[in-house]
Amino acid sequence: IPAGRLGGKLDWRMGGKAKDQISGSLQIDGLRVTEGRSKSEIFGFKTLDVNRLALQLSPLAVSIAKVDLIEPRGSFVIDAQGKTSLDRIAPAASKKAPASKKAQPKKSSGSEGLTTLEIGSVNVKKGRFSFADKTLSPQFESVISPLDMIVTGFSLDPTKRTELDLTAIIDGSAPITAKGWVSPLKSPVEANSTVTLRNLDLVALSSYSSKFIAYPVTRGQLDWDLNVNTGDNKLAMGNAIKARQLELGDKVEAPDAADVPVKLGLALLRDMSGDISINLPVKGDLTDPKFSIGGIVLQAFLGLIVKAIASPFSLLASLVPDG
Repeated sequence: IPAGRLGGKLDWRMGGKAKDQISGSLQIDGLRVTEGRSKSEIFGFKTLDVNRLALQLSPLAVSIAKVDLIEPRGSFVIDAQGKTSLDRIAPAASKKAPASKKAQPKKSSGSEGLTTLEIGSVNVKKGRFSFADKTLSPQFESVISPLDMIVTGFSLDPTKRTELDLTAIIDGSAPITAKGWVSPLKSPVEANSTVTLRNLDLVALSSYSSKFIAYPVTRGQLDWDLNVNTGDNKLAMGNAIKARQLELGDKVEAPDAADVPVKLGLALLRDMSGDISINLPVKGDLTDPKFSIGGIVLQAFLGLIVKAIASPFSLLASLVPDG
């Protein structure tokens, strides 16, 4: 942490009916967190204000009325070897701890862990976050800025819901909004949210399309309306996707790509204006160790392509009399 300043005003009351309690406010300015070797910044912000903090020491409980995070910035990079920024700053965290002897029960010391955490609201303003995937050729890069978000009602109580309202711009031209709620500590996790994306430049995703379908994107924009619902360890996603003026380039060598005639399938899905509109429901089991949202969406999309290709031939076959 090469930079950062901590300030605030705290009142510490000891003893009495209120027990030991700390209350007040805190402020952190100019925080920077960097990678150890490269010294490149991975996280930082202009200001973090913690307002109306109440900390009870025994039992340990924290209540915060409001948190304001101004101009946060972050960078997440997957390097050419597939290691992420988190792997590089905490390499030991990914290693399994050596097996130890059976733990002996500890004697009670009279202290407890955090029993209560309540945060009224977290307001994120003018955020900027970047992502780079260097495993691809050419490498993929994207920037989300500005990002504004309001999170209300966070609690350690698993029965309570946390509300989320987000607006942002992707790569300077694609507005995205997300609104919904999540019960992050409920088991299993429950969530319901809607996401709306407009005018995403598909050419920027050519590195991924080349890898997974063996074709780069030379033209096109994407609109996406997404609804996510989870419950009982099941995921249900509703996807209303519209690709405008989508064009693919020449086929490239891609050992990981699915062997599906993508161009033919997309041609059959086009309307009279040359656009492609798809309703793509997706379901998944969150307890499956092989579960991947990207994987099941891609599988559903390729399945739709195969179905679009098969449909005309099925129609022709039905017109041929038996015998």
